[in-house]
Parts: sequence; C-alpha cells; structure tokens
Amino acid sequence: DPVCTLDKARKLVEYDKVNFIIGPLDGSSRRAVEPYLAEHKVPNFPNSFMTEESKKHGWTFLL
Repeated sequence: DPVCTLDKARKLVEYDKVNFIIGPLDGSSRRAVEPYLAEHKVPNFPNSFMTEESKKHGWTFLL
C-alpha cells in the first residue's frame, strides 16, 4: 500500500532520524516515497530495478 509506505517513511525520517532507507520492495510504494525522500535528502536503496523517474530524484541508488 503506497499510502502506508509513505506514512512509515515519514516516521522513519522525522521521528527515528534514519540516515537512509533500504526498500521498498514494489514499484508503486517506491514511487510514493521517492519524492518525499529526495525532498528530505534521504538516500533510498530500493530492492528492485531503478526507473528513469527514480534517477530524476537524485536520492535513489541501486546496491
């Protein structure tokens, strides 16, 4: 659920003060969090392929 994923990402960034996020697993959830993570300059390491859209945000990287 992309909405739930975004809520969880907000908690991790704003309250838990994480330095990076590994995941999410599916494309729709990843698309939901990428703009938010880029806005907050939090690196994101998805567990799947990276799209051209992901590259535009500048904070998504493949391992």
